[in-house]
Amino acid sequence: VTGVQTCALPISAVDQHGDVDALLDNFMIGNQFVKKEFDVRPRVAWQLDDFGVSAGFTRLAEDLGIDMLIYQSASPEEQEQMADHKSFAQVWRTSERNFGNRKDVLGVQINNQNGYCWPSGFWSDSNYLVDTPMNLRKGSSGYDFDQRVMALYADAVSKFNSARETQIMQPFGCDMAYMDASVNYLILDELMYVWQELGLANDIQLVYSTPTQFHDELRKDNQHISEDGGW
Repeated sequence: VTGVQTCALPISAVDQHGDVDALLDNFMIGNQFVKKEFDVRPRVAWQLDDFGVSAGFTRLAEDLGIDMLIYQSASPEEQEQMADHKSFAQVWRTSERNFGNRKDVLGVQINNQNGYCWPSGFWSDSNYLVDTPMNLRKGSSGYDFDQRVMALYADAVSKFNSARETQIMQPFGCDMAYMDASVNYLILDELMYVWQELGLANDIQLVYSTPTQFHDELRKDNQHISEDGGW
């Protein structure tokens, strides 16, 4: 976390059980810790590996200042519907009958082959030696990093062709990852450099981002969203 509004709050699977007190404790204790340690207030919540997300949780999240909910699991029917509409981001109006659009939250389903983890070709971490060795020295024997970058570009093009959004999010990491953060950021920096060198930035801009920045860019793309009137 490097500045204000760059932190996302992870929410555990307690949501599946509908325990309101546990949910409140999770939110409040988590927010207090993040505020104390980093002096920021999370605006984005993650729900990863949960078997569904309840409307009650989503409304509670909005009441506590969450603007966007990123989740992984969705039913096949929901995934098919999102694919038909070419959008994996949706406005979740959890309490329309009583509150209209005042409890709206932006819901984003992670539409990645590897879920919330690295894209294929970039799994290189102390706990994940899937794509090692990773040779970053261009011209040396076994160098294929440019091919990995091109494969990532092809995946990004496919996602943009199947979605109406002009912003997509690709997580880099996984459970208990970044045990050696310097290696990960070395790879990411080289990815940025090679992406530019291959001319791919002329088509798709690749940037370091945070969940909050991603949310704010989505808002810019949807100027009809008002700050006080809901989505």
